[in-house]
Amino acid sequence: MEAANERLQQENEELKARQAAAEERSRKAEARQQADVYKQAGNKAFQQQRYDAAVEAYSRALETTTGDAAFEAVVLCNRAAAQLGAGRCVDAVADCFQAVDLDPSYAKARQRRADAYVAMGDFSSAAQDLSMLAEGGVMEARDRLPEVQARAQSGSQVNHYMVLGVRQEAHPMDVRQAYRQLALRFHPDKAISPAQKAAADALFKLIAQAYSVLSDADRRTAYDASMLRLKYRSRFGSSFGRPAF
Repeated sequence: MEAANERLQQENEELKARQAAAEERSRKAEARQQADVYKQAGNKAFQQQRYDAAVEAYSRALETTTGDAAFEAVVLCNRAAAQLGAGRCVDAVADCFQAVDLDPSYAKARQRRADAYVAMGDFSSAAQDLSMLAEGGVMEARDRLPEVQARAQSGSQVNHYMVLGVRQEAHPMDVRQAYRQLALRFHPDKAISPAQKAAADALFKLIAQAYSVLSDADRRTAYDASMLRLKYRSRFGSSFGRPAF
């Protein structure tokens, strides 16, 4: 009798475990379905050039999905494109770092990160990403690499305004506020995950350098003059274009 009760108890526990597993699978499937709805909404908003709305939709997709690394990498890469469209290059780079961390084989994430670096005028960092992609056989990266390397070697300046996400005519108080917000978010000491640490290490130096120039009236005037001289040089075309869908 005691043995029969033990078997019955074991069977009940196994049944409960199977039911729990089935419920968890169902929950994840529903979450993924809802996440895909948000992702499609983000794609639509991006196509309509409503970049802030796209960022919000992609963010909701990331909050909803449950552990699908490949899916999350695509959404992060799409959100990076929307961040670029909205002029938030630093956020775009950070999203790409996370995407690469989730799916190292996802070439589009490195391509988009290179686009963000190019938008900020950080051609050296862009060249590193494109070089890695070119070595992996990505033809678009191979085609773009020589020009990016040439710009990196020519001494082209980083666009400090793009780094901080402010307009060239921004008031010093706006520059200070933008710096403080970015410094708080991307300080290396605030990083938790390896991807966040890598992004912080790469970005905080750019953020600090931008502020050191733009917060000093004389240095900012000299910098603006140098940027004006570069204005008429041929501009490098970016291909951050479309989300990965």
